[in-house]
Amino acid sequence: EETRSAKVQRALEAKEREQAKQQDDWMRVTAFLDFHKFRTDDLNVPKVSCWGFKKSYPLHQAMKEENWPVVAALISFGANPKLKDSCGKIAQDYVKHVKVSLSGTVFGGRCG
Repeated sequence: EETRSAKVQRALEAKEREQAKQQDDWMRVTAFLDFHKFRTDDLNVPKVSCWGFKKSYPLHQAMKEENWPVVAALISFGANPKLKDSCGKIAQDYVKHVKVSLSGTVFGGRCG
């Protein structure tokens, strides 16, 4: 039978692995945000261009690129999948085919 100290050690190691994964995910997200010139302090603030007529969100861009690791990370860090861009679309509307992300979330697409 496993001792109490071994269980505690195993739990600490699992927590450290989860923290390391979150750090890796955040680094991936911030690199994505920087590359696409989105703000890093709020995932639900749009990037506005064309004299303020066009707005886009990080989650929309990641979905357009079918960048599933970033999609999953953005959602886990609080990106709102229900926000609409300047075209009136939510992020899911930009997926071409039904996909399953690494987190097991199913993302559907639009026809055509």
